[in-house]
Amino acid sequence: MGQVLMPDSRRVEVCMKILGFTFIALAASCIHATPIPGLLSTGSSAPGSPDPAWTYFYSPVPVSTGFVFTPAFTTSTSDFPFPLWLANDTNSRWISPQPGYGHSTGVFGDPQGYYYFVLPFTLGSGYVASTGTFTFRVSTDNALNSIILNGTYLGTPFYGSNDFSAWTGPITAPPGTLIPGLNQLAVIVYNWPTPGNASVAWNPHSWNPAGVRVEILSSYIDYSPPSGGVIPEPATIWMAGAGLTLLGLWKSRRKRGSTL
Repeated sequence: MGQVLMPDSRRVEVCMKILGFTFIALAASCIHATPIPGLLSTGSSAPGSPDPAWTYFYSPVPVSTGFVFTPAFTTSTSDFPFPLWLANDTNSRWISPQPGYGHSTGVFGDPQGYYYFVLPFTLGSGYVASTGTFTFRVSTDNALNSIILNGTYLGTPFYGSNDFSAWTGPITAPPGTLIPGLNQLAVIVYNWPTPGNASVAWNPHSWNPAGVRVEILSSYIDYSPPSGGVIPEPATIWMAGAGLTLLGLWKSRRKRGSTL
């Protein structure tokens, strides 16, 4: 007795459902979590050299325009303000307006005022900006004034804290604060007046550098590779699925012909 076969129309319907489920699964696999590109902790260069990612701008008073940024330096550890500053490690290092301070450099401090330390980073094609989130912590000398991401304050300004021997608690940038294209994370530090109104070589108590240390603890963003990426684009998935469906129908017809 011949095998009872499914009608062609029903067989096509089942194959199309299988194809649909396959497409959904493959399309979902095209979007995957990845660290946020360009989101770097401070001090990724050698001590005393320019930080490749972080820049800074100085103003004696708060400003909102006219920024002209220059590279910040990974602070030299061979002299002051170490070991007063929180010790560097492989995860992050201090940055400052000068390569180093103390007798080895002849520089003993920075002017009173506001130091805008800024990290620019770009979310290119394929990154879903609205899903991006990251957590970090900060240590500053002197006062941590505020932290701003793309014009959004990350919580209440932290004015007045200046514990350069310890970290703040974890700070989180929630989903929705990143934007497509250029992003900017700004950590604003206020450097107090130099004690005694002068930095003198014979009196370390009058030395007054400005600095910040930012350590990225975790980051997450959804990413879907554009055309040409390692994961196939949806059109390719549909074509592959259609080919598999046709192959299944062809094999089914051959089997049907051999059993009637």
